[in-house]
Formats: sequence, structure tokens, C-alpha cells
Amino acid sequence: MGRSTDGWCWLPERSARCRACQAAAGGSAWRSVARALWASVVISVIACQVLAQTPDPRAPGPAPNPARPPLAPVGQGEADYSFLKDPVNRTDFCDPLKYLPLNETGSDYVTLGFEARSEYEYFHNQMWGQGPQDSDGYWLGRLIPAAAMTLQPYVRLFAAFQYEKEAGNPAGPRPGIDEDEGDFHEAFVDLSTGLDDPRSLTLRLGQQEIVYGTGRLVDNNEGVNVKSSFYGGRLIARSDDLRLEVFGALPTELNTGTFDDRPNSDQTFWGAYGTGPLRLIDKRRLDRRGASINASAPLDARVG
Repeated sequence: MGRSTDGWCWLPERSARCRACQAAAGGSAWRSVARALWASVVISVIACQVLAQTPDPRAPGPAPNPARPPLAPVGQGEADYSFLKDPVNRTDFCDPLKYLPLNETGSDYVTLGFEARSEYEYFHNQMWGQGPQDSDGYWLGRLIPAAAMTLQPYVRLFAAFQYEKEAGNPAGPRPGIDEDEGDFHEAFVDLSTGLDDPRSLTLRLGQQEIVYGTGRLVDNNEGVNVKSSFYGGRLIARSDDLRLEVFGALPTELNTGTFDDRPNSDQTFWGAYGTGPLRLIDKRRLDRRGASINASAPLDARVG
């Protein structure tokens, strides 16, 4: 006796035929499952190859001009906008303010800048619940207009005025952190052998920001609302890949009023700071047979 898909088989030969049909049906089912698994593997491999392609790192639109100074919260006094002398390079909305020529050749020019920052802060159980508590937070605002006059190739004047305000904190503004109602943040003059030359010697005198490295030891205090600066001088020597500075300065004593910041004569800051490449690998060992990525020019060099 055997069982088929449509009932029981009572005859022995019929039962044998049923078992043969069952074996054939089972083999067909396994083949279908194997085909499905194989198809899923092939599809996964193709999808991985497509998704693993290196995306184009370039931003949409035309490539940025390499001569344009980076927009950063430090070093704006050294920004060189002389490339805007060519009208073709004036592609940014603010370029008319970055380059205001003072002579026919365009070598002397004025640059105007403006920084605005607004933020909201709220602390729950500030100072572990000790002292006045703020239930709805407070607002911090910063405004820094700046202007530079470049007289190529020897002189640059730079000045930046800062106004920082705090509103809504029941404990009042934190000294030197939250509020400074109007003072010069920077005001210095550069006397140089060549302002924008790769090899130059520059003397910077006046009130200025000093930021070294990542700012862990010497910084302009960009994180808080009121930025820091120094009164003093720096002698800056530059070559193609080296920069050495010798400096002596007094930190600015930051107060919350108007035109009440002054040098802090109780502290003196002086020393030297230099940067340059650390060549641990012989350039002659570099294999410049770079691989092509996304049909672009070779981008990498590997050590052989």
C-alpha cells in the first residue's frame, strides 16, 4: 500500500510508481530551492560590486578656486584676496567686499569681513543644584566686524571689533566668557619682506590672536562667546614648508563693559613655535604608480 498525491495506492505496482513520483517531485523541489539560492548569491555579489564603488568625493558644481583662502575662525588677518583682481575669479556673493582695490594696478586693496554667531544654552541642575538656577536657558550672541588694508608687498593693517552679549541668565554673564559690550579684538600691523611670498620675514605688532597647533595650549578661545587675544609682537619666518615664530605678549584682560579691555600686566607669555614636515620616509622609496579611481587621475602613492 502506498500513498499518492490524490489518495492511497492499494496495488504493489501502483505503490512503486507512487514512490517514484514522490522521488521525482522531491528532486524537482530541491532543484528549485538550489536555483533560488544560487540566484540570490549572484544578485548579492552584483549588488555588492555596485555599492562598493568609491563615490565621487567632489562636491557638485565647479571645482573651488585653490587660491581662495579657507573660511575659518582664525587667521583671517593673513587672508590673501589678491586673486580677485581678475573678475573671472569673483564667483562668491561676498567677493565685492573681499576685494576693494585702492590703485589702478589692484595691488593695494581693502577687505571687509563680518562674523555673527547666536546660540542658546540650558543647564539642568547647574553646579549640582547650588546657586541660582535657570528654568528656561539663556541666549548668547556675538558680532565681529573686521577690516584689512593690504599695501603690497610690505604692509598690512588689520582690525576687528567684537561685541558679545548674554541675555536671560539669572546668575548674570560669566566674566571673560559670556559678555563683552564692545572692544577691539584685534588691531595689528604687519611689516614684511613679502606679505604673500612663500619665503618671507614678517613682524606683527599690536593686539592679535595667537593660536598654535590644535589650540590645546594656546588658543583664541573660539568655543565660548568672548574670544581671546594678546597684546605684543611676533617675528614670523616662513619658507616653502617651514614656519618659525618668536613671540612675546601679554594676554588681554577681558571685561564686560565698553572699551575696558586692557593688557594683563600680571602675566607674560613669550617663547618660540615652529612647524615643518617630519620626513621619516625617503621620497625615493615612494612608488608613484597610483591606481586610477573612478576614471580619475592617480591619487595615491605607496611605499614599495
